Amino acid sequence: MASIQKTINKVSRALKAKGIMPLINHEQFYGDNGPVTKYVIHYGNPNPRSKNNDIIATVFSKLDLLNVLIETLKAGDSDE
Repeated sequence: MASIQKTINKVSRALKAKGIMPLINHEQFYGDNGPVTKYVIHYGNPNPRSKNNDIIATVFSKLDLLNVLIETLKAGDSDE
């Protein structure tokens, strides 16, 4: 898991350098099989429940979070 977090941090730094850094919030709650972490990736207000947010994705694993950030980075590269 540590290597996934390092990669998430690197991609986040690359997004921030391009000026397209989305906000990442996480919530933890208990599901049927134990604790579950939900990641919400969005632009706008730091409050994820605000109506002024453009939610990019809602994922439930760090690997899916990494995939969304990489796709966001690729989309930012193609816009230039």
